[in-house]
Amino acid sequence: MRVRPGRFIAALQAFLLLASLVIPGMVSASTPPSLSATLANGIVSVTGLAFGAAETVDLSTSAPDGSTVNSGTAQTDANGAFAYSFALVAGVPGTYTVQASGQSSGSSWSTTFDGPAATPAPTDTPAPTDTPPPTPTATP
Repeated sequence: MRVRPGRFIAALQAFLLLASLVIPGMVSASTPPSLSATLANGIVSVTGLAFGAAETVDLSTSAPDGSTVNSGTAQTDANGAFAYSFALVAGVPGTYTVQASGQSSGSSWSTTFDGPAATPAPTDTPAPTDTPPPTPTATP
């Protein structure tokens, strides 16, 4: 059986073309979105990766008691990454939860961060005592 070089090269080119189209999609499909949040100097910074490209992401942050302390939206770049920040006003100690949901991809992820450190309770200062001054004594 004789193989024609022209057909072999055409088949190889077709295979390489299909592989170049399919493999990147498999890699990006296997990379789940990620979400992280940090608190520094009263500012919460939230970053997300691998959401949909040019997608609006809805964000909601809840306090340790479950109440919502912030909500907003962020726009992803062409790679599906975004950054969002806000000031944590009157934060209390405990674990906060950030929820992010992509409007077009439907991706939904959450993460947590630690709130501000607890302020130590003031210590009681002992009350001054009235101590009479020493009485002078005469020496002979």
